Amino acid sequence: MEHELLGHVKIIERLQKENSALRKEVDHLKELLTATAPLIGGDVKIEVPKEQAACEIQLRILHDKAQQRELTLEETKKLEILIKSLYHIKDKSTGTIIGDGAQMSVEALTNLAQHGE
Repeated sequence: MEHELLGHVKIIERLQKENSALRKEVDHLKELLTATAPLIGGDVKIEVPKEQAACEIQLRILHDKAQQRELTLEETKKLEILIKSLYHIKDKSTGTIIGDGAQMSVEALTNLAQHGE
């Protein structure tokens, strides 16, 4: 019986040492993460223009409708306007020139609006 208890005590001590070592490693990794990426772990607020947020919300609504049924002509025109608007908003916010949105296909504009590509 005593031999069995001694074995359990040794296992508990080993596990406590492993646990302590892992906690030290976690603390070290947290310090590294905080030092290299100070934004992570805090309240991160990314400023998105109100116009961009409105366009993206409306695009999501239209996307959901398109998943259920075919869009009406009015909804399709709204989609095109929203995509072009979002394209111009993103173009202004990044300061880069991507191209003329008026000459892009609706599929390319949709891809741009959804993925920024």
